[in-house]
Amino acid sequence: MKGITPIISIIILLLITIGLAGAAWTYMSGYFSGLTARYIEVGYSYCDGNVAKIMLTNRGTSPLPLNCEANGNILDCKNFKIIKKSAPTGHEDMKDPDGGTTNFFDAESFKPGESVIFSEQCTEAGTPGTCVYVVISGTKGGTQVMIECAGGEMETTPPPPPPGEGEDTGGLL
Repeated sequence: MKGITPIISIIILLLITIGLAGAAWTYMSGYFSGLTARYIEVGYSYCDGNVAKIMLTNRGTSPLPLNCEANGNILDCKNFKIIKKSAPTGHEDMKDPDGGTTNFFDAESFKPGESVIFSEQCTEAGTPGTCVYVVISGTKGGTQVMIECAGGEMETTPPPPPPGEGEDTGGLL
């Protein structure tokens, strides 16, 4: 009785190696695609009277719906979360500018490269205060944003967007 010839055993080992490498490649490419598909970048932040505003930009590879649910101090948007870490007494829970829990954004979704503004009642009208938010997207942790609100009714002017976002710079950056 003869065993497997060395040539056939080498071919079988090569096929096993190629199969394992293919399985590893499939797993890793799916893993990294999931990480980059939903990445939120935090832009500028400011206060408009008593409403804290944060610009968020979708730097991922897929559109993100903004059908979010507020539960206490957490706004869960399925693909990312915003946590109200600290706020003046009585304003610990998330509230949209109208006092509700559903209208936090100026759009219903945003595509890769697009920006939206998150708006939330930081303080009572006429009462100054500071709110701290943490924006969490993907698995890399979160970005903390601290916003001081004077509480007045006067609108403050937001900072201009960085070059390349919203205006033509004529090729100069």
